[in-house]
Amino acid sequence: MLLMPLVAVCLKTELLLAALASPTAFAGAPKIANFVAGAVGRMARVDLARGAWNELLPTLVEGLANPQHQLVSSRKAGGATRRWAPVPEGESEASATRQLLGQLASELLPMLTSVWRSGAEEVAVGLEQIARGGASADAVAGVEDALVVLLYANRVLTKLVVHGVTSFSDSSPTVTWLGTLLETLPSLLGPAGNASEAAELGRSAQATVLEILAVPSEVLVAHPLSFAGILQPFLHYYHDSLQDALASLTFFEDDVSSLSHFMQSYLILMLQFETGVLDYVALLPPPGEAAGDGSTISASTALWRASPSVFSSAMLRSLVRSQPQAGVALRAAGETIEAFLCSSGARSEDDTSPRLLELLELVSSRLLPLCANDLALWGDDPEGYVLRGDALNAEVDVRPAADALVVAWVKTCFDLVSPALLSMLSQAANASLDSLDEVLMKDVAYRCAGISSWELADAVPFASWFTDGLVGEARTSSSYAPIITARILGLIEHWLPSFKEPRARSAAYELVVDVLTGSEDMVCKLAASAALWHLINDWDFEAEGFAGYAALALEGLLKVVAESGEAENKLLCIRTISLILDRMGGKVRGLASSLASTLPELWNVCDEYVNLKPAIVNTTIKVVAALGVEAAFIDDFVLPLIEYCTEPAPHGVYLMDEGLTLWEETLKVAREPMSAALLGLLPRALALSHSGLGELVSCCKILESYAVLGGPAFLEARGSEVADALMRLMGYGRGDDGMATVLPSVITLLQVWPSGGPALFGEVVTKAVGDLLNGKVPSVLCAKYLVLIARVCLVAPSFFSGLFADSGGEAAMGAFLDVWLARWEEVTEPSERKATCMALASLMAVPSLVAPRFGALVAVIVTVLYESEPGTPSPILAQLQASAGAGAAAAGGACAPRNGRGRGFDAMFAASESLLDAAADEESNGRAAALRDSILSLSTQHPTAGGREAEPEAQRRAALWAADAVVATPLREYVAEQLGVLQNQVGSDGFESLLSQTSPFVRDQFVRYWEAAG
Repeated sequence: MLLMPLVAVCLKTELLLAALASPTAFAGAPKIANFVAGAVGRMARVDLARGAWNELLPTLVEGLANPQHQLVSSRKAGGATRRWAPVPEGESEASATRQLLGQLASELLPMLTSVWRSGAEEVAVGLEQIARGGASADAVAGVEDALVVLLYANRVLTKLVVHGVTSFSDSSPTVTWLGTLLETLPSLLGPAGNASEAAELGRSAQATVLEILAVPSEVLVAHPLSFAGILQPFLHYYHDSLQDALASLTFFEDDVSSLSHFMQSYLILMLQFETGVLDYVALLPPPGEAAGDGSTISASTALWRASPSVFSSAMLRSLVRSQPQAGVALRAAGETIEAFLCSSGARSEDDTSPRLLELLELVSSRLLPLCANDLALWGDDPEGYVLRGDALNAEVDVRPAADALVVAWVKTCFDLVSPALLSMLSQAANASLDSLDEVLMKDVAYRCAGISSWELADAVPFASWFTDGLVGEARTSSSYAPIITARILGLIEHWLPSFKEPRARSAAYELVVDVLTGSEDMVCKLAASAALWHLINDWDFEAEGFAGYAALALEGLLKVVAESGEAENKLLCIRTISLILDRMGGKVRGLASSLASTLPELWNVCDEYVNLKPAIVNTTIKVVAALGVEAAFIDDFVLPLIEYCTEPAPHGVYLMDEGLTLWEETLKVAREPMSAALLGLLPRALALSHSGLGELVSCCKILESYAVLGGPAFLEARGSEVADALMRLMGYGRGDDGMATVLPSVITLLQVWPSGGPALFGEVVTKAVGDLLNGKVPSVLCAKYLVLIARVCLVAPSFFSGLFADSGGEAAMGAFLDVWLARWEEVTEPSERKATCMALASLMAVPSLVAPRFGALVAVIVTVLYESEPGTPSPILAQLQASAGAGAAAAGGACAPRNGRGRGFDAMFAASESLLDAAADEESNGRAAALRDSILSLSTQHPTAGGREAEPEAQRRAALWAADAVVATPLREYVAEQLGVLQNQVGSDGFESLLSQTSPFVRDQFVRYWEAAG
């Protein structure tokens, strides 16, 4: 922490003061001032990781208010936490920082205020003299030096007040400086505003004055409660200054964007300050909650200052409720604001209008209307007009700042402002569309209705107004009608909740489609595209209600894409098309022929716009998914598009992800047999496995889909290439990610081609066995390894036994079997557990291998039998019953055989004749339904009930699942058969001897299974 002593030394020696007092004698003044201002900000900042505020807030207020607290970290089971806690005096770094900032503020504020005042006076006098002419070179140089002093003194003062002052009540120098600032501003604004922007001195003067003008807003954010005591004079000055500035503008002739940069910035700062001040009234606590002492005011101020970005209005309301004295200050400030805004700003005895309504009238007539330059741009470059409007920002543009102020007025003084806005709407209803002035004021009224929609929701019946009035206005034909049409379409976004009513939504669809297909005005068509996007993206959207308009809407959007010359506007329409396809689902199949012809046209139209191609590919993905099997209509376009997107070329960098997703979707809807064109893309997928570009998941899905589509014949012809590609992909990703991603695809290929699959993936199986024996397999891979080995053991037992031929034969196999039995519980999917059980049971044919482990094998078999066949006894339940003293007779009665099967321990689970029957009985057997879904998830995406027809790939996977021997073979019969083989080899006495190795409760359940199997 060398920074703090360095700053302290620098300030205590008054080096900065000396530099500011004589910048010509010490050229380093700006650098030192910037250093000090930045250091103060860094010292005051509290850096926290994302998500840490929730843990910190309960102790933050108390910690910031108490100099004996600091931010400390503690570690517990859930991880590290941060909190404010008391520490001994002198040991708190946070406390030292806070004390240093307070000390710096108390020492420097009075001296810097004096420097600031003298600099401001010298600048004001000098600029006046330069404006009158005849100023000497020395005078100009003196003004330049004074500007440097004023600018950097202002920056340091601002940082000290924001970060070094806890409460204005404890810092009279702060109030003195802010008062000096307010007193001096008028003398600076005039000369600075008249200064020439072409001259360096003029630009410097204006930038400095604007920075000073922004200080009250910054202090307001940092000290929302402390600022209440001096709020009224600032509000009075900024409000009246804004009113005077607006009164000087001429309606329609003065384009805000044509004003000087200084004038625009001046208006924005004025608008922002009044908007920020109005937040006081919006946060007023309910009556009766203002009581208590004033000790928490500084704490709440510090809390706001600590992190304004995370401190919301709701949090401040909660704070003033819990700390009533803060509410007292807030209520006093709110009452001051309301009293000022509602009082008369009379310039004459006859003028008694409230100040707020006077300013509202000026804002609505000077800042919000379209001007001559706007209309000229609309006519000459309509797309440029739309893009300029979308790019406007309330921080740097006047109109959005004015919009924010109007919304703040409506929130704060609804009872005063809402009648004025409703009156504007009433007058607008009678306005003539043949008069430009009346059209512009109607546009302003509708603009205000849009930005204030949330506050006016209860006062304006928008659904009926839109249906019975606005739709008719939007269809009016006059030279100025497009202005109102575009504005009405823009209202749809703001009043979207009103379109829950079917009549209003249908009217909106009709209006949007009419504009898209029939209007000649590009601004209106782009507004319709945006309105349609919001209507389709709405929570209340229903595909059935839009089905009748979908064809014309897509036609109109494609027309706008073709006519538009701006990439951003084309992108808006393309995204709207994509959204329609996504929300409509299979209901767009009737549009198959038109979509098949328009997609290539859309691609060709946007060929020059590189940034639009991903959006077009995404739209194609939606079309393929929506059309399903009918996607064959567009194969001539889709397959070349896939090839283009996945080329190892520059455009593949930004189209690869979309191209692979389109490839996946195309394979899902492809018909059997596989087309030559689709098969011709396979080498590209194989090449991607060499690239190492990180397309691991997509490549696995694509190769797996090829195998499922082509079946055993495909794998017999191209299986070695596919297997090599998958094994290469296993090496990608971090840690074991590659293995974990690829192994499910390998298991699927074993299902598709059981006879040849083990030989294809012999290297993988060998690695799995070796890793398990060496204990190197993490849990994330263990289950997949065991399932892979289980399937190989079932379909290719000689291949499985051959894995151990060179490493010890049966002894090595026994060692592996021990590992298998120890870790088999890590297999959790019911279908995978069944495959594991069947594989272990198949080893019964080797008595010398099974005999030492027979008890463990039987425990596995009994457990999986219970899980796989509802109605069979649970060994765990039997053990619990025995330990509870239920008695052998009761246990036997609960598990007695019935019709060749064990009777269920719960009447809810009825016995089924087979696993598939049990899986079909979804209503009566939740466990069986879950088991069925789990089996499906092993290797297939099964057809969905309801919605659109199942994809062809889903049907193929369902058929593959139904034909899978592991699924189709009843577990009990298979286990009984393998046990019979073992019994034949060891004899009855030997078999009884093996049974004696098992625990009594497992043996009891096993005997019942054995007897039930006959």
